[in-house]
Amino acid sequence: MELDKKALAVTRLVAAIYEWDPRGSTVSQDKGRRKVAVDRLVKDTLSDESTKQNVINMVLAMTLLTSGHVASVRNPEVFSERRAPRWVNILSPQSEQFLDILRFPSYVLVTKQDYANAKQLLPFIGASSMLESEVRAVFSKTGLPEKFPGLSQSLDKYSEKRGIGGYGHLYRGLSAMSDGAIIRVTDLSKPWDVTRGVSTSRNYASAEGFSQKDGPNHVLISFDNPHKRGFNALKLSKFGSEEEVILSGVTKIQNYQLTFYAEEVEEDENAKDYTIQVTPYSIFVRRGLRAFYGEDNISSTSAHEFIKIALSGKPFQLTGQNGATVTIRSKPETSTLKAQGVIQ
Repeated sequence: MELDKKALAVTRLVAAIYEWDPRGSTVSQDKGRRKVAVDRLVKDTLSDESTKQNVINMVLAMTLLTSGHVASVRNPEVFSERRAPRWVNILSPQSEQFLDILRFPSYVLVTKQDYANAKQLLPFIGASSMLESEVRAVFSKTGLPEKFPGLSQSLDKYSEKRGIGGYGHLYRGLSAMSDGAIIRVTDLSKPWDVTRGVSTSRNYASAEGFSQKDGPNHVLISFDNPHKRGFNALKLSKFGSEEEVILSGVTKIQNYQLTFYAEEVEEDENAKDYTIQVTPYSIFVRRGLRAFYGEDNISSTSAHEFIKIALSGKPFQLTGQNGATVTIRSKPETSTLKAQGVIQ
């Protein structure tokens, strides 16, 4: 599938407009000015019906991933017509307004075909990239620079924040992951595949908060994004405070810090809990509050082999710095993982 670059440029500009502060005298006045700006952008750029439909498809696909039924995005066959919502129920106010300007009937029901379309489109919009100059070229051919000079100044002053050229760093928070998933992420010999399209954030704190949201095993992945790939959802998402960017690509995990907990298999009155920290180059174990075991300058392969053994749920032995050998077992799903990778 070849991505419509003009459609992508328009969505980036719309996302930037909804983050623009017109500095009106009231909130209502600001909303009105943003609506006028979006309306003018659509009239000046989307005379071609095919490009207009491509813009609509991008917004709908983003919406289904961020506030729809994610399982149906991954496999449209699980979609339930009986539980299908109307689009208006899952759209953000900004997306609803934008789609209304595009003459999309947001009162209609979401369909199985909508999910099938999203599954096909998300990998492409998530992997998309555009130069800032390309987006500015579209903007300059509209009447917006003259009508709203404050918007032009906002794009000039906060171009990186607005994301019209994409984001060089993105973050993804994950929670309630299995121990097997932790083992998988820490295998530096294999890339982490997110080519299906996933939700990330431009905001570290937002992603970190999401990683702590539900269940055990908390994961936070920081992505270096040299090609600035991604589709800017931002306030077009119903969860605009999460500052979402849809990302698709293959990630090379380069570094991580993993912490999890273990206990002695043969408990007695002197038994202690263990805190285990692993990086690709080191293993450090505390018994209670005291250092028990440490190993530096190891290979990433050796570190990962240790993780596989420790998180298997089976007992394993460690010989401490004092010469004592203990048999311990990791406590299931007690991991906190921070990883760093590069989107290829």
